[in-house]
Amino acid sequence: MAAFKPDAADLHALAVIALHVLAELALLPADLDIRLTPTERERSLGQSYDGRLWDVLFLASFAARKLGRADRGGFEVSLFEAEATPPHRTHRSTLSLWMVVGPGDQGKPVITIGFPEDF
Repeated sequence: MAAFKPDAADLHALAVIALHVLAELALLPADLDIRLTPTERERSLGQSYDGRLWDVLFLASFAARKLGRADRGGFEVSLFEAEATPPHRTHRSTLSLWMVVGPGDQGKPVITIGFPEDF
């Protein structure tokens, strides 16, 4: 079987599809899901799981366009977070994520997003 080598148009199309499918199904690794889930304090400051998920998938779509013929690449997402203990200081943190594009279990193209150490 020949290796799956998507071109930029394939990757962009996959990323757009992933935005819709993952947003509906929330198919993310558990550790990434936890990092995207805002605390009560963060929710009170306007953060939401859906918004953070959108940010990940939107930035993944840009990363997919930059991959060219490569099947994997990294990208970063900034999160607005609040400390768990009072006085709940806020800060930005950066998630370094990795995206791999390739055939899934059924042989169809899939995009997998996670932390670099997961790959």
